[in-house]
Amino acid sequence: MVLGDQLDMYIINLRGDGEFSGIEGITSLVEKMVKTKKNLIFPLVYMLTKLSLLLLVATATVERVFSAMHIVNSRLQNRMRDK
Repeated sequence: MVLGDQLDMYIINLRGDGEFSGIEGITSLVEKMVKTKKNLIFPLVYMLTKLSLLLLVATATVERVFSAMHIVNSRLQNRMRDK
């Protein structure tokens, strides 16, 4: 089954399931998927939601590293002389 088909079936399945009515965000969606074992039924949808959660962390980490590099480079460049 391809991702598009799984997404369609997943949406239909969740609309009929009352346990997913109180979902407030993607984190609680993933937690509820694991609790109800829907992560085994819809593995591609589960992987997609996990990757979307990881993307936020990965992006923030990379931005912090580049920010720290900019500070280090600026200090070194300010100390450099013509010699």
